[in-house]
Amino acid sequence: MSNYTVAELLGWMDGKSQTHGWDAVVSYDQRKTNELLHQLYVERFSSDKGYIPPITRTLDPTGNERSELYGLRLSVPKLSFDNASIDFTNSKADLTMDMVGGAIVTRVVLSGIPSRIDRIQELLPLGGPQLSMTLPLENTPGSVSGERLVTLDISKGENFKANFVVSGMDQITIGNQFKLMFEKLDDDLKVFPLGRLGPESNEALTPESFEIRTLKAPVIAGRADVNPGAGAVMMFITLAGGKPGEVPPKPNPDNPNGFRYLIPKDEVGEKFTGSMLLSSRVLFDKVIRPYAIESIGHGIDFSPYNGAADLAWALTANTGSIPVPGFEYDYNIFHTSICKANNSETLRIDFRLGTGDTPLTLRVESRRPVLLWRTTTQQFGFRLRTWFPLHPEIEPQPLVTNGRIRLTTVYKVYYDVKLDEKDGVVSFERIAVPRLILKASEHGWLLDIFDKEKYEKFDAHLYNSYYPHLNKLLQHVPVPNIDTFLIRNLLFGNYKDPNFTQALHLSRASVPGDLFLMGEIDPLRTSMGITADQSLVEIGKTLQFKVLGRGADVPTVLWSVSDPDGTEVNVGTISPQGLYQAPVELKVNQLSVLVKAEGSLDNKPVTALAMISVMKSTIAVNPIFQVTAPVTLGKPEDYYLKLTAETIDGSAPKWELLPSTSGSYLIPDPQDKDNPCTRMYVQGPKNTDPFIIDTIEVNASGGAPKQIKILFHSYTSTLYLEDDKTIEPSTGKIQLRVKMEEGDDPDDFTLALLESGGAGGALDIQSGVSAIYKEPASLQNSFAIVTAQWGSGSRGYYGFIVLPLPLSTYSQAPAMFDENNPSAVWQS
Repeated sequence: MSNYTVAELLGWMDGKSQTHGWDAVVSYDQRKTNELLHQLYVERFSSDKGYIPPITRTLDPTGNERSELYGLRLSVPKLSFDNASIDFTNSKADLTMDMVGGAIVTRVVLSGIPSRIDRIQELLPLGGPQLSMTLPLENTPGSVSGERLVTLDISKGENFKANFVVSGMDQITIGNQFKLMFEKLDDDLKVFPLGRLGPESNEALTPESFEIRTLKAPVIAGRADVNPGAGAVMMFITLAGGKPGEVPPKPNPDNPNGFRYLIPKDEVGEKFTGSMLLSSRVLFDKVIRPYAIESIGHGIDFSPYNGAADLAWALTANTGSIPVPGFEYDYNIFHTSICKANNSETLRIDFRLGTGDTPLTLRVESRRPVLLWRTTTQQFGFRLRTWFPLHPEIEPQPLVTNGRIRLTTVYKVYYDVKLDEKDGVVSFERIAVPRLILKASEHGWLLDIFDKEKYEKFDAHLYNSYYPHLNKLLQHVPVPNIDTFLIRNLLFGNYKDPNFTQALHLSRASVPGDLFLMGEIDPLRTSMGITADQSLVEIGKTLQFKVLGRGADVPTVLWSVSDPDGTEVNVGTISPQGLYQAPVELKVNQLSVLVKAEGSLDNKPVTALAMISVMKSTIAVNPIFQVTAPVTLGKPEDYYLKLTAETIDGSAPKWELLPSTSGSYLIPDPQDKDNPCTRMYVQGPKNTDPFIIDTIEVNASGGAPKQIKILFHSYTSTLYLEDDKTIEPSTGKIQLRVKMEEGDDPDDFTLALLESGGAGGALDIQSGVSAIYKEPASLQNSFAIVTAQWGSGSRGYYGFIVLPLPLSTYSQAPAMFDENNPSAVWQS
């Protein structure tokens, strides 16, 4: 990603506050945010909360087509930020949901005649259709007073749109039907809880309210562009007693001082997918101030900050002073002199500012806190009493002289920033040897016998009297530890979960102005996680799982696999070492498998989950079946049929039109010539054969080929085959009867099974007008085609019926979607 480096961000922050009045700003990278959403999605399969049920419904038809959805399963929502803007009036996230299971059957419906299937699309977790929407986040302010859920509600989206067109409906029309469906879902199914906060307190760092916003990752000149849709979810946080800030300006590459994307670029050995910016105002005024007042004492307090909002804050003493003890200095060579602090005056060193001096101040310097104090305003009253021996036999007589001595105090100590990566607590450690200078001046009123050397001895005595007292007080001035837990885990946190661990794990801290914390988002909501190199696997293949996080410390891991729907028995096996073996056969084209790892850590049970999909092939193609008619009017390109293919490993598929008599051929997509995953089927001219099956075979390395079947019929259909409803489809059989469009039905039709649907499918001719089709034991091809013919050539009559398999699923068209009762789709 072309984000700014850590050094670039710190340089931009030096001496400034970049939170724009907010108490804290937390950023979550899009990639890790989606991983966390996926984890929430997987957890639902093993809980009583459930997940979005499959949809079996007929979409509202338009024109002569209607689309039937069978067992359509939607994946976890995924966020992207192509249209993201930090502008609070236009902040959006793009959200997509893949259609990862089921089928879409397109049926031609004409008045007065039986409907006919023209197209079958297979929905797999690879290259399938998508549903997209935008989430305008400006209407979802969050509050954490009391207990509060941070949620993502897929029914609140706008601009719903499908990336495919069926039944004559445009993408928006299809999308709006899904929006109506989502609005009627139970909250447990349509709402994804991204975090939970309760009334727990973290003193000054207790969140009170927040705004969720989004920002697209930057494009920096001279660097590789970011991944499409890359960006961040940002939380602008107000802490207890605080006030919301202002809208940061939209980042502008031409303005080096403008607001910036706050997640640093990954560096060697360090990955950054999250960050937190705690304002210097909060750091110094809310966190450090009360500790400093308590630890220093002696009436100290600090002035309110009166600088610009974008400058780093500082604590500057405006009251208080330190009392210092008196002392005596005895000097005797030819006589005896005693210099004594005048006990009649209160001897105090003032914290406040004097002319040209620096009051006791806590601020940022060299990207770390520093305590400064320079004062020369104190003049201490002294009385010098000197005894002069006038004669050895006469007692000495004292000579008393009064005066003041100016004392200069200079103190400076840095605090190194320390980060406990395990618990995310930031501490500040004093440098071992602080700098404390005490110096006396203005001794002129003393007697001449105090020559320079004697003054130095006097100053040294004064220093040794005052230094321990001052140093003892100042060396215990603390900068308190900062527990950032609640702020960092506003998203993806759940304090009620006994296995909850932190989402944002910090690895670096600095104080250029604000407190800047960087780290990596851990998608694991428990102490243990599991992962594999990929989430898709072909039948008969293996997939190695490994344990993540603290799971490496679990002595014994118990692995298991199951079907989350609870309907499939043969889901494969997994070894004690986490090696998954996919089943060698599937009754369906795709199987979801829930992988679970269980163990004990710190004498507590831990569990980790992952979801994978087993596919019959390493390739997904669409459509798997299409009916076409011969080119009669218009240009050949008006009849082009777009074909798509995706491979598990991302390799380029290989296309081949198997030999046929149709005269059809394949070409690259004229709109996307360099894309190996698409081809255009160009239909051949009218043929003497009434029915031809064109087979396009798609291959990928290391996997079984996948086929697309195209029924090319040369003559207009005037015969119709229909199910007469006399046989129950659950038996795997169907009674077909032929009808003519007009006139009496002859009794000598030729019925034939053009496409068998796999080995074992059979057509039992009952008479010249009826037959029983029996589906095969193996449903590898997933559909069958039965044709009817009477006569030949242009004077003949022709018809066909397409039977998606199994019959028990597809023989009865699902109920029509009803906008007045959209919730019916979840009860079917």
